[in-house]
Amino acid sequence: MSIIDFRSQALEIADDLDAHQHMLLCCLKYMSQDDVEDMLKINDYITPPELDEEDDSWYTDPMSKASYHHY
Repeated sequence: MSIIDFRSQALEIADDLDAHQHMLLCCLKYMSQDDVEDMLKINDYITPPELDEEDDSWYTDPMSKASYHHY
């Protein structure tokens, strides 16, 4: 029985269909807010300021009409 490497398979599909942006959008929609935050931090896309645990003023509510996201 062989083990399927789904990450490699997803990258191949994105490459074959030239669908990298669509694959990214699918991943982001599937991931939890915490997963996305961790991914952004680990890859140095964001560095949230050092804040008290109770202070989440840096967080933008994705459901807010004031959100900067454009889908």
